[in-house]
Amino acid sequence: KEKSKDAKISLLDLRRAQTVGIMLSRFKLPLDAVARAVVRMDARALTLEDVTALRSYLPTEDEIAALGAYEGSLDVLAPPDRHFLNLMTVPLLEERLDAFGFLLSFDFRVRAMRT
Repeated sequence: KEKSKDAKISLLDLRRAQTVGIMLSRFKLPLDAVARAVVRMDARALTLEDVTALRSYLPTEDEIAALGAYEGSLDVLAPPDRHFLNLMTVPLLEERLDAFGFLLSFDFRVRAMRT
């Protein structure tokens, strides 16, 4: 049989790609818009739960190395791989997500202290 033109490849471990894919299904934004929302710390685009989920599924050093070495077409990569590639362009990703999470939870924390 001829292979489907829509077949996607993944450089990630199969189980890891599946769990990241499940996490990504929560977002209504395109994959590149998620990374842009993180850069801008856009509270209209991402919730605290979204930021927490992103923080829990960051690319590992090995994944960064594998994806960084990939020279093929991005169109054939599976969504989790493309998502990680997009996140790899965000400066100070972990620190930014931590700060964004704090920003999103700040009002709740202030209200909790007042009661």
